[in-house]
Amino acid sequence: MRKKKLEITDSGEIRDVLSRAVVLRLGLYDGQTPYIVPVNFGYCKDKNALFIHSGHEGWKMEILKQHPRVCFEVEVDVAVIPPARPESHCSFSMAYRCVIGFGTAVRIDDPSEKTAALKTIVRHLDPGLIPDDIVFPEGTVDITAVVRIDIESMTGKKDNC
Repeated sequence: MRKKKLEITDSGEIRDVLSRAVVLRLGLYDGQTPYIVPVNFGYCKDKNALFIHSGHEGWKMEILKQHPRVCFEVEVDVAVIPPARPESHCSFSMAYRCVIGFGTAVRIDDPSEKTAALKTIVRHLDPGLIPDDIVFPEGTVDITAVVRIDIESMTGKKDNC
């Protein structure tokens, strides 16, 4: 990282950013074209993994079959900081905390593992929303593709927070 003073070095703070972020931007590469897609996700610190869901078909899933290496980005506490003086038009700044990481995507096919991953995603979006014994509507798990991203490395950065 070029500006070391902005680096988040505390692993607890990195986990906080991951657990509070609402959207994950998933970076893929099909061998010719880069592709970034925003997705809902769930973070599981015990497995050091992220979970995403998708339809079984589509460009994202096709890329992941051939090229499972991915990068990801999330951010929280984002705000524009206007210039101190109105005539300083080029002095805008940003407040933010973000995490950028790399990993390998693995498609989950086992129904019980898929169900657990889907619960992780839903709990991430609203921690108090579902009980442990929730049962998804019949067929939901079958028609949903679930991908685990095994995190290999990640770094955090913050400014004006």
